Amino acid sequence: MVVLDIDNIKDTIKGLTIPLKSYPDDFLGFYQRINNSIYGEINIIKQLQGIDLIIVENLYKNYYRSEISPHVIIQKHEQETANIWILGNFEPENQIAWELSEVFADFYVEFLLMPIFHIFNYADIKPELIQELKQGIIVYECEENLSRNSATVY
Repeated sequence: MVVLDIDNIKDTIKGLTIPLKSYPDDFLGFYQRINNSIYGEINIIKQLQGIDLIIVENLYKNYYRSEISPHVIIQKHEQETANIWILGNFEPENQIAWELSEVFADFYVEFLLMPIFHIFNYADIKPELIQELKQGIIVYECEENLSRNSATVY
């Protein structure tokens, strides 16, 4: 029964979020930088065992392109942080946050957006959290297999 519940939770989350490969336009390169960082450090993420999904908030909610010129980008509100949700079945939260902070260091340096990690085991997920993930971008998904040695980096 636990597997069914986890599968239902993952399906619900995946229904509310957007896979990076489906994201329409990464005009500032936010997700490309995240993708490069994850791909470059994929062995660290795999060694953490238990991470199923990494979801980043929609970083473009405060930006849009000018209708007059596509080269002009307008920022509605200044943003200093980026919420990142890590979901899976794991134990030591501190190690996960520490290791992922190294993975996202390049992103911080390039865009000056401090990653704020929210780490949740599936057993601890509440409906409010699932709604919070709405329109987030899936940047990493562990592929489902018995060895858990493969992953999809978008």
